[in-house]
Amino acid sequence: MFPLLLVSFLLTVAAGFVNPMWWLASAVLLYLAVRYRQGYLSYDAEYRAYRERRIRQDRYDRRYRAERGNRAAKGK
Repeated sequence: MFPLLLVSFLLTVAAGFVNPMWWLASAVLLYLAVRYRQGYLSYDAEYRAYRERRIRQDRYDRRYRAERGNRAAKGK
């Protein structure tokens, strides 16, 4: 993703000579590239992996409780 940000940055800088509004877009892309390199944009991926892991664990816990509850009821 970083090379795509850099290429987009260079294209918007070049387009800025036609319309200065593109320089604003290139500043935003440069900001995103710096943030990406610092690792701030990877937070979403880490959180998504955490949520998926928690969902799987909750499903496992519910299934285990259901099985254990059924065995306990049969044993009585």
